[in-house]
Formats: sequence, structure tokens, C-alpha cells
Amino acid sequence: MTITEWDDAACALLVLDPNRHVTQANALAARWTGYPAAALVGRPLSSLFTVGGRIYLETHFTPLLLLEGQVSELAVELAGADGSRMPVLLNARQSPDDPGRTHVAMVAATDRIRYERDLLHARLTAEEATAESLRLQARLQLLAEASSTLSSSPTVESAVSAVAGELVARWCDWTMIYLCQAHPTSAPHSLRLAMARHRDAARTIEVAQLASDFPSQVSSSSALHALLTTGRPQLVAPITEERLSRAADDPAVGERLRSVGVRSAIWTQLMSNNLCLGALCAVRGEDGDPFDDGDLAAATDLGARIGGAVNALQLKQREQETSVALQRALLTPAMPVPGLDIVARYRPAAQHAQVGGDWYDSVARSNGEHLLVIGDVIGHGSDAAAAMGQLRSIIRTLAYTTGATPAELLSRADEAALGLGLTTLATCTVVSVRPGEGRRRLTWSNAGHPPPVTLTAGGTTELLAARPEPLLGLGRHVARSDHVAALDVGDTLLLYTDGLIERRDEDIDESLSKLARTLRDCAGLPLEQLGDTVLETLLGRSPDNADDVALLALRPVMTS
Repeated sequence: MTITEWDDAACALLVLDPNRHVTQANALAARWTGYPAAALVGRPLSSLFTVGGRIYLETHFTPLLLLEGQVSELAVELAGADGSRMPVLLNARQSPDDPGRTHVAMVAATDRIRYERDLLHARLTAEEATAESLRLQARLQLLAEASSTLSSSPTVESAVSAVAGELVARWCDWTMIYLCQAHPTSAPHSLRLAMARHRDAARTIEVAQLASDFPSQVSSSSALHALLTTGRPQLVAPITEERLSRAADDPAVGERLRSVGVRSAIWTQLMSNNLCLGALCAVRGEDGDPFDDGDLAAATDLGARIGGAVNALQLKQREQETSVALQRALLTPAMPVPGLDIVARYRPAAQHAQVGGDWYDSVARSNGEHLLVIGDVIGHGSDAAAAMGQLRSIIRTLAYTTGATPAELLSRADEAALGLGLTTLATCTVVSVRPGEGRRRLTWSNAGHPPPVTLTAGGTTELLAARPEPLLGLGRHVARSDHVAALDVGDTLLLYTDGLIERRDEDIDESLSKLARTLRDCAGLPLEQLGDTVLETLLGRSPDNADDVALLALRPVMTS
């Protein structure tokens, strides 16, 4: 390099002797350091840098130069003669011709450092934005899954259980869900624990025990008390030792909280139509990030969704309880009759508010004759139940006040329903049982209803089938027929509605064959057990049948 090139170089250049003293310096090195070029000669390289730079020379520059013969982009600061500082990137290389000589080049690092800082800031900002986006996505996914779970839950208990499972799987380490005991109120003691769950299933019992004691032990300074008195969701992060000690009046509760693990927590109400129906607590332990304001907003949304679902399910449950009471009032127990065992069973459809149009009846006439009635109003729900109540009353009254045969009784019921403006269709079977000892004479008539079945004491079955006759309620005079059969002592007559045998995926003949096989398997069973067995065999133990089912069984017995 010529003298001109040396002095006009865009970087500061130095040549060092074996002792790391300057032997040559160009004009830019002189300008950056504030020393004349001649004054730089003989100065130790370390004297040109700040204290931190000198340390870097000892820990990085010298070892690298000895081991590798060169140093690349060592970030240090020049210490100017006037006390100024200038960041530079130092590069050095031992001379290939003279290992004792070292060539040093320094470039200004101010722009590069600013660029790298800006780049680092941009990267950190992008990483934080990505992390926040992932957190938001996780919250939205939690809310979507919770909504789906709530909409498909048939009961309050199953809803809160499923949501608790979603929470510990996706969002928190453990959770507690409380419901108001009766009427919505803000008193902490009115809450009852509905569900407690820990991400580690083995610790769920521990959380449940803690959760059971917590509401009654809550202190006036706790987040739960603040939630229920102000109505505002509570974010507690981080949870300090002082906060733990003030969480409950009983110190043992604080100890159990420490044992389960708490770092941050959120309390929010379960709201619906401006009423508080309960409270939700979500907790994160020592592992993972604490809850933040975004989590609090998600919890508030979740509390409203749970509250809406709980409100709807509680209303449905009250409707079902009312419907069950109505159904029980309409379906009175079968009357005891000397010489006859009679058993009645009713199983409502699960998805139709526990009430429907199926009915049974048992009427004793003054002449000793006994009438059995079973019917099914077309339709479901309260409308069908109301129509059923009217039609049942008509048939019941006619059965008791007249001596009409089953066919005559059905015809008169048709006329009475038409005259009273009852516009409904129904299937019905009426069976008359004559009094006496031993064999009993049966007279029956069928208005479009599934055929009765008889089971002998010996285990054979027979369908009491005849030419189909029209349903009740067609609005015109219908000629109906009486048919005759007989039952010996120990034989069984079974009347039932179509919910017992009709299946969407099964032929009706196969269903009737299955009923006959089931009855034959029940030969010899007491009548009460026979009724239960038939229902369990054909419908299963779970009360989720799609249609109402009524069943009436009769058996002549010897009288003493």
C-alpha cells in the first residue's frame, strides 16, 4: 500500500510491534484518537481504548491472535485524547512476512450498532406479536370449544364437568366452578361447588377438598369476595405470600393453596340476563406464564357463555320437573282388582321435556268387569300431553258410566271428541276382562294401535292381531269391531305403545318378534319384574329413548 493509499483509507490503520506498541498509524487513526500520527508511535495499543476495551484486548484479542493469527470484528470503544468515545470494530492479522508485526484495521461501528439494535428491537417486537397472536388464538379456540361443549351438554352437571376439562387441558392448571344454591345472590356462602378439576388427575381430589372449604372460609379481602360484592372480574397476578395469607380466614386454607400451587388466578361470575348464577376460578401454578388482561377478558366472555348455558339447562330441568309432575298426575296408578295382578310402567322420551301423549288406564265397572286402556296421541310435548289428558278423561268417563263394549266405547269416544272440538289423532286399544274364577274372557278392540301380546304360563306367546281399524279422531263415524280371547290363571296380557317396538333402523316385524322372544324369556317371572325386564331389554337401562313408552300388563291369579 502506498503512502497516499495508507492515509486515504476509509478505516483507521495501525501497525504493531511484537509488544503490541504502535509503529505506524494513518491519518484516520490519528483523527479518531485525537493524537497526531507521530504521537501514536510508541504508544501501547491498549492505551487507545476504554477500560472495557482493554479488558476485551486481554480476554479476546491477545488469545485469538496467538491461537489463530487474526481477530475479526471485535467490538470495542476508542478513548479519544479529549475524553470522547467512539465504538469501533477491530480487525487484526499477523503479518505473513514478519510474525512479530501485526496489522490492525478499525471501522466505525456507530451505524452498525444502531442497525443491529434496531434489528434486535424489531425481532423482539415481532416475537412478542407472534406470542400474543398465539395466546389470542388459544383463547379463541378455548371459547369455541367451550361453546360447542356447552351446546351439546344435556344437564348442568355435564356442562360444567366438560368445561372444566377444557379449561385444564387448554388454559390453566386447575379450576373451580361454583353455582348459586338457589336464587342468584351475591352472598359468598350461597355458592355450592359444582366442579373442581386439576390438570393432573391425581390431584383433582386435593383441589376438590380445597374448593369445598373455600367459599365458607373466604375472607373479606379475597378476590372471590371482591367479585361477588362488586360484580367485576378479578385478576390476581402475581399471587404473593401476603395475598395467600389474606385469602381465607382459616390459615389451613392458605396452606392448601400453597400445596396445590398458585402463581396467578382469575375469578369471574357466571352471568345470564344480568343475574349471577355462580362463579368460575382458573388458576395457574409456578410453571408457565401468569394470567394477563387478555386472559381476564377471555374469562369474562367464558363466564357469560357458561352462565347462559347453565340458565338454559336449569330452565329445561324445571320444565322437565313440571312435566313429570303433570305426567304423574295424568297417569294414575292401576287400580287393584281381586283376582287380577295389574302392572303399569311409563318411560318418557328424553328429548321431549319428559312429557308426551302416551297413556294407560284401568277402570273397574260396577258389574265387576274391568277395562284396560292404552293409547298414544300423535305428537310430543305439552300439546300432546294436554290432548291426551282430554281424550283419556273422555274414555275413562265413558268406560265407567256406560256398559259399552270396547268397540262401542271407542266409537262413542270418537263422537264425543268430535262434538267437544278435540282435534287430535290417537291410537288406542281397549280390553274388557270379565269377572270370574279360572279362565277369563277378554273382549278387545283396536283403533290403529300396536297389537296386544299374550304370554301363557308355559312360555308361548300370541299377538292379538286383527284387521287394522282407523285411529281415533278422524272426524267421521267409524264402524269398529270387538274381538274375543281368553286368559288362564298365570297367563299374561301385555299392552304397550309404539315407543317400545318402533326403531328407525329395524323392521316392525323383527321388532315384534324381539318383543315375543323377550316375553318368552320372562315366563315365570313376577309381573312387576316382567314389566321392568321388558323395558330394560328393549330400551336399555339409559333413559334416553326417542319416544314415550307406556306399558300395561295383566295376569289372572287364584284368589283365596
